[in-house]
Amino acid sequence: MSRMAIHCYVLVCMAIAVQGVSFYAILKGVANATSLLGQTTDVEKLSKCAKLCENEDCASFSFNQQQTTCRLYSSRHIPSLDSPNDGYSYFQKREEGEFTNYTRLAQRFFFEDREWTVIQKRFDGSISMDRLWNEYKNGFGDTSGEYWIGLETMHQVTTNNPTSLLVLLESWAGVMKYALYETFTIASEHEKYRIDVSGYSGTAGDCLDTTGHNHMKFSTRDNDNDLTHNSCAKVFKSGYWYAGCSACNINGPMKNDTGKNERYAIVWHTFRNHFTPLRKSMMMMSNSP
Repeated sequence: MSRMAIHCYVLVCMAIAVQGVSFYAILKGVANATSLLGQTTDVEKLSKCAKLCENEDCASFSFNQQQTTCRLYSSRHIPSLDSPNDGYSYFQKREEGEFTNYTRLAQRFFFEDREWTVIQKRFDGSISMDRLWNEYKNGFGDTSGEYWIGLETMHQVTTNNPTSLLVLLESWAGVMKYALYETFTIASEHEKYRIDVSGYSGTAGDCLDTTGHNHMKFSTRDNDNDLTHNSCAKVFKSGYWYAGCSACNINGPMKNDTGKNERYAIVWHTFRNHFTPLRKSMMMMSNSP
């Protein structure tokens, strides 16, 4: 069981507004040192640092809460999965019409000596997964409980960084298994957030690829992109990368394991090679080695 040992910590992220100027926190900030405007400034609060970035020359800023220092930049930060070593939180201006829901990228785990960002978490059925397209796009839930980080965030991060996917699963009997995909990409909204994975290893089985979910577009009950004449998202009451319809839907309704085949549940068919309702699931992404 040592291979399943995981550790987590939570980073505090937020969105702020100063006199009509809206900023948002990004996952990690990769700042171009040549775009630094002036010198590091001493400020008491995050809001004061943001206020300094109101001028048109400032595109982004970073704030160190422990040192109470602020840095302004003339260019925008690049989202990254790398952990910063400088103690700064990174923010940038919200451009008109821009999707900026990086604030959900907050919970981190260590698994197999790698650091992972949680993008989906199910464990108590406290939130409904039967949601519309924009909710799956933007994310919902809370990092302290069940949540979905958002398809647009997945797309932005996996587009800018070579990324791996880790799926952790636990049965009602307490058996834990995992599926690791060394390559993980989510396409753009124009491409319906298609999922592409490769390089499987693990103990839970390669359910995404062997059962037809790989390379599928995402579907919700108001945006049906599966391969059936019906809406899988309506039938299974959840958004997912459906084919026809579901063999490994970890967004499915939460149900107890009664010993019977049950597809209308959190399932990963290759976990036991039949439809066994699972108790917990977690999807995570990390920089590819």
